[in-house]
Amino acid sequence: SYISDTEYHLDLARSTTYTQHEQINSILNYKLMPLQLDDTNLDIDIRLPEELPYAPFDLTVLLGNLLDNAAEACQTGEDRTILLTAAVSKGFLTIETENSCAQPQAKKRRIPELERGIGFSIFQELARKYDGRFSYHAENGRFTASLILKGASLAQHCDL
Repeated sequence: SYISDTEYHLDLARSTTYTQHEQINSILNYKLMPLQLDDTNLDIDIRLPEELPYAPFDLTVLLGNLLDNAAEACQTGEDRTILLTAAVSKGFLTIETENSCAQPQAKKRRIPELERGIGFSIFQELARKYDGRFSYHAENGRFTASLILKGASLAQHCDL
């Protein structure tokens, strides 16, 4: 039944611990569970402390958009693999996705009033907010998106 299927999926999502950071773990479970059920190959390497100096909402938006973009790009290709890495080093948080990408095609807007590609402007805003950098590139059928955010000292004083 629908209810038992939903309960099973919620239990599965709750059972996977990617990191001790509660908000990141929640968004990863929410976004990755459907991909696992859809036989997408996932290579997840998350090494983050329990406490981070970034707004939980910002982290949720960032990871959600990165994973949505990667999942959409993988849908049409033979290689349905998404790599996601996140780590803190020397005061910087680095989050990167890599996935297959087919030849770009004109795509229908998800929200008619908004241009496609709004996620990139969100990444650029977060990079500005946290004195970081957003970059992306496509090469040999692979697409990589990378966001580097500076640590707590500046992040606590900025607003998006």
